[in-house]
Amino acid sequence: MTYSNIHYRNAKTADIAQLLKLEQQHLNDELSQAGSMAANMMQGQALTKVQLTKLIDEHVIAIAELRGEIIGYVIAADWSFYTANEKQTKRSQSSIYQYISAKLPELSLDGRALTTNNSCQYGPIWVAPSVRGAGVFQKLVEYLCLQLTANYDYLVAYIAEDNERSFAAHTNKANMQVIDFISYQQSDYYLLARATNTEGEK
Repeated sequence: MTYSNIHYRNAKTADIAQLLKLEQQHLNDELSQAGSMAANMMQGQALTKVQLTKLIDEHVIAIAELRGEIIGYVIAADWSFYTANEKQTKRSQSSIYQYISAKLPELSLDGRALTTNNSCQYGPIWVAPSVRGAGVFQKLVEYLCLQLTANYDYLVAYIAEDNERSFAAHTNKANMQVIDFISYQQSDYYLLARATNTEGEK
């Protein structure tokens, strides 16, 4: 199979039905664990139609499409989107997103402090098993960065310590760097970040 005709674009409302199906089908996929809101909200709950609509309208869902089918997607949003959804699910006020965002001023990448204004939360990302190893993961992340560079300098993700596959993918293929290691509610996570401007000009 040739992958030269894979198209990368921003998701539209017409894609929501496919995205809902993929969220349900691949909720527990290993590569969806990086900063996955679904993992942090009510366990076993995928993103809803309302949430996907808001992400498409106000934030970014980048997709990879092959012959009309979505074969990969990645989400990035302002920190306020995640903390607002946590409040709606009535989770503890000391949510992981609030915990991470509060730590950001202590963290830096390439000598520059991270803030909720110059960074956004990244994840989840999913790539169809049939096209893994074909460069879709890397190209999705690069495309996402192009969409974000005007508004954000950095992407920030968290990955469970035991999710070795996701950690390897993000450090080796997405050029993310470890900026901290945290413990939250008896679980351990890597915090990773990367610049959205791959030219290093920001």
